[in-house]
Amino acid sequence: MKRDKKRSDGEATREKLILAAMELLSQEGLAAVTTSRLSRAAGIVQSGFYAHFEGVEECVVLAAERIGEKILRPVEEGLAALREHGPDDPELIRAQYRWVFGVLESEWRFVELVLRYHREPTPLGDALSALIGKLRQEIVDHLLIIGERGGLDRRYLPQIGFCADLIIALQLSSLEAYVKDASLDKEMIVEVLTQETLALIARVVEWSLGKQAEKMSTRV
Repeated sequence: MKRDKKRSDGEATREKLILAAMELLSQEGLAAVTTSRLSRAAGIVQSGFYAHFEGVEECVVLAAERIGEKILRPVEEGLAALREHGPDDPELIRAQYRWVFGVLESEWRFVELVLRYHREPTPLGDALSALIGKLRQEIVDHLLIIGERGGLDRRYLPQIGFCADLIIALQLSSLEAYVKDASLDKEMIVEVLTQETLALIARVVEWSLGKQAEKMSTRV
């Protein structure tokens, strides 16, 4: 019984350390995450930190993964709902953007952290870069469903990936602009995102069909 309680207390302390790392990262940046500050926030002595993690980097990576879950989960859930009810339905896409926009807005301090560090060659940067990669793959898979309905050949997957990159950049820049200037009309932003998403995939489908037609004509 005592062993179970000790294990439970250890897991609770480890969780406190991860949450403290998330807070420090989002509020003050990577330089603020030290064993002394994490230990103080978790209510343990500094030397006690190493009973839970080998070092700060391990704790930071786990914190980054938690941050990634906060950002990625609403996107995954929204795209799953779209696939079920109509992946290329404009009104459903608008509703998806409204929902994701609201979630990411409420988690902006974590989104900002991703923007700040995901390109850095550090364990934190690697963890956040992996998050961007997962987000990109989710969007690529969704766009493929839409594209294949229009006759898009999977050979043009790189073009779909390019569209996904544009959509991610457009979403993040739109969110950043809105957070900086709340006078921006959110519905206008949602409409632009919806129309651009539909237009991007339509252009790639049109382009790919043209390429396929060219190849067929050269074989005749």
